[in-house]
Amino acid sequence: MTTDSNRRNFYRIKDTAAVEIRLSQGPADSFEDLVQLPAQYQLISEFQLLDVEAQSLLAGIQEKDRSLAAYLRLLNRKLDALSRTLALVNQPIDPDNLREIDLSEGGLSLHWPDLLEPGSLVRIKLILVPSYVGLLVKGKVLACEPRSNGYSTHLEFVDLDDQQRQLIARHILRKQQEERRQRQIL
Repeated sequence: MTTDSNRRNFYRIKDTAAVEIRLSQGPADSFEDLVQLPAQYQLISEFQLLDVEAQSLLAGIQEKDRSLAAYLRLLNRKLDALSRTLALVNQPIDPDNLREIDLSEGGLSLHWPDLLEPGSLVRIKLILVPSYVGLLVKGKVLACEPRSNGYSTHLEFVDLDDQQRQLIARHILRKQQEERRQRQIL
C-alpha cells in the first residue's frame, strides 16, 4: 500500500474530466464488461503515446534542420486537432460525467454521488479535458467522506502501466504549462 508521503511525491493538478467509476467484480473482470472507451478516445491516447516516443527523434531532427522539425510539429498538432474533433463530433462527452478532480500520477480525488467503501477495487474511465486522452485504469478506494450531495472520494491508481502513467504525466505537464501561461498573461 502506498503511504501518504509517497503519494505526495507526484505532482497534483486541479482539473476537469469525464469520469465513470464501477465497482470491480473481482480480479478477473475485464474493462470491456464494465466500461467502454470509445475508439476515438483510444486513438487520441495512442497519438499521445506516439508523441512521447517521437520526442527524441524530433530533438535529433531539430539539431540538423529547424524548419523540418517545426513542420513535423505542425503536422502533429494538425493530427491532434483532427482526432479531438472526430472524437467530439462522433462521441460527445456527456456533461453529466464531467467532474472537478484533483489528479496526480498516483490517483485522483473527486466529489462522487455514491458511497464507495474504503479498500474496494474499482474500474475508472477517465477522459481528460481538454486533451481528450481516454484512460481505463484500476483503482482502490482510499477514503470516502460524507459531504453535501455525495462523498469526497480519494482513489489510488493500482497496476498503472508505464503508458498510462506517461499519458497522465503528459496531461499534468501540459495543464501546468497552460496555467503558467495564463498567470503570465494576467
